[in-house]
Amino acid sequence: MAISGGALDSTRSGIIYLSETISKIQFLSPDKLKEKITASKVSGNDNGFSFNAAQDVDFNFYNNTIEFGNEIITPIANNAFGYYRFKLDGVFYDDRGNLIR
Repeated sequence: MAISGGALDSTRSGIIYLSETISKIQFLSPDKLKEKITASKVSGNDNGFSFNAAQDVDFNFYNNTIEFGNEIITPIANNAFGYYRFKLDGVFYDDRGNLIR
């Protein structure tokens, strides 16, 4: 994988910036939530933007697009195959015996 400018993170994986957050979320009403962040980790150069709290973002990937500065096509949009390449990595059975693809 070629990275612009040759920059790599400390694990040499090619991830320039990664922000992860684990939260406990309680929905109080359809448009109000309570969030308790239990863990957060930032790796790499954080000069970009990130959303670490669920209340900062409200993306509905069931819509065909989301507004993110520009209108972005969601991965399950009606026309997603024109924008994304999907590959089935495998299948498995869940604990109830349902086939998951």
